[in-house]
Formats: sequence, structure tokens, C-alpha cells
Amino acid sequence: MSTLNLLHDTYGYEKRLNFFKKNLNDIHPNNILDIGCGTGDLLTIPLSLYFLETKVYGFDSDNISIDMATKNNNYKNLVFLKDLNIIKNSKFNVVIASEVIEHVEDPHQFLLDLSSYLDNTSKSRIFITLPNGFGPYEFNTLIENIFHILKINSLIQNIKKLFITNSIIETQKDTLANSPHLNFFSFSEISDLFDNAGLKIIKYEPRTFLCGPHFSRIIELLNLTKWNESFVKYLPKQLASGWMFVLEIKKEPIKSSWKRSAWAKMRRNFNLKRANLTHLI
Repeated sequence: MSTLNLLHDTYGYEKRLNFFKKNLNDIHPNNILDIGCGTGDLLTIPLSLYFLETKVYGFDSDNISIDMATKNNNYKNLVFLKDLNIIKNSKFNVVIASEVIEHVEDPHQFLLDLSSYLDNTSKSRIFITLPNGFGPYEFNTLIENIFHILKINSLIQNIKKLFITNSIIETQKDTLANSPHLNFFSFSEISDLFDNAGLKIIKYEPRTFLCGPHFSRIIELLNLTKWNESFVKYLPKQLASGWMFVLEIKKEPIKSSWKRSAWAKMRRNFNLKRANLTHLI
């Protein structure tokens, strides 16, 4: 099994890609804008290969990731951008923000910005995927961050050696950015944010049940990948590791009352400290 396929299997990236392909087939988009595309390896490039007649634009604020993406881009229908001003007067059938909204400081404004790039056709759509802010991946990260803050570094290393020795999961990444999660949404919270931004959910799928470096290594060893992807369909939305949405603009946005809880602020600060970005706290 290739490195990329192994990552797809253990983290549900293949399921994510299939979700995009299936729902984009219904739209037949002329163009796609992927915001926060990272290196493009796991989504932007595969989509451009699958939809050869569609013009695909990938943007990321991390220059290192975009430089890598541009270097590896040999596709005529794919363009990577460092500056959105280049396309400021353009409109798109589809706007994608996959695993991005948990990284932004103001998620309500972010959703409004995504909507501003959509054209006014009946099939224009926004695709968003994000982790469950109270799911297994975030729980795994929180525990490691607490150990890091308490300077129990040897315990962290022993846990990693136990579960992910020689694993490619740590080295294969969709982005090269140092960009920790700042937001930790519940399903009801992200649904309210969509509604306040004037967006309606028209398609939804859960991603996997368990996700994260330690969980993924166990899933790989026990050959539970298909079970992990299928079992989640029978669970409440709140127990999925992540969520995938297709949205349409349905009404005028209203002012959002969203703000981080004290618990979310603490987790945000833990992540920033771990990433050596304390100046952002």
C-alpha cells in the first residue's frame, strides 16, 4: 500500500475525496476555488485530475505550502495562488474550505468571505469539512498538549513510540503550515454558524468514527479501516470524528452571536503554546 493510500485509509481522506467527487459530479462545475488548499496533494490535485474540463484554483496563505504545490503542479487546469487579489473580480461555481474553518480567528466572517466568491447560479455550492471539536482527534491533541504544558515530554515520546513507530502518518501532511486549531465546534455550533451566515446544509456525511495518530495506528494494525468508515453512519452526529457538508446560499446573513467559550479559549491557548505561537494569545 502506498504512503498516500495508507494516509487516506487511516484518516478518512479517501472518503473525503469520494464525497467531493460524488457531489461535484451533480454540479458539473466550470470552475472551483479551494481556499486553504495547503500542498494540494490530498484534495486539490486529485480533483483537478478527476475534473479535467474544470478550472481549479488553489489558494493558501502559507507560502511554503503554495511553493511546494506550485513546484509539483504539471496540470493545465490547475493554478495555485498566493494572493486572492488576483481573482478578486472572479466568481466560482464551487468554493471549498476543507479542514480550514477550525484554524481561522473569525469563522463567521470566514463563511461570509467564502460566499462572496460564489456566482449566482442555482447550482453554486460551498463545500466545508472540519473535525468534531469534541471528537477523538481533538481529545488526542488535548491530552498531548496538557502533557507538553506540564513538560512530561518523555511520556509523550514513549506514547508515540508505542503507537506510531515508523509510521508515515506523522510525516505525510496536507500542509506545511504551522497552523494549530483555534476553534472546536460542536455539531449544533457549526450548524448555527452556517445559518447565521445565510447558508443551508443540503448534503451531510460523517467522516470516520475514530481519528488521530494513535487511533489511526491501531485501526491500521487491526485492519478496521472499512469498519471505521461505515460504523460512523449509525452513530449520532456528535460521535463522528469529523463532518463533511455541501452548502448553498439561502438567505441574507445575520450578525453572529458566536464566541469562544472559556473551555475553547483554554484549548486554543494550549495549541498556540505547543506551536510556539504565544504572541497570538
